[in-house]
Amino acid sequence: MTILKNLGIQDEEKKKLLSDLFRGAMKDFYDEETDIYYISFKEGKAHDSEEILEDVILEYDENYNIIGIK
Repeated sequence: MTILKNLGIQDEEKKKLLSDLFRGAMKDFYDEETDIYYISFKEGKAHDSEEILEDVILEYDENYNIIGIK
């Protein structure tokens, strides 16, 4: 949560953000061949992605909602 705090996001905003992220069926899996752990928050194809930390990538749908982390 330090990143969120550094961005100036307040506690209530953090709760909403996390609630939005984890709403619905969350799925996770590990691909041994590529050594990637993936958490999916929403079904669908990624429209865009962004590396937010070294080796941590957020994937977005066409409306720029977060659909996964790898």
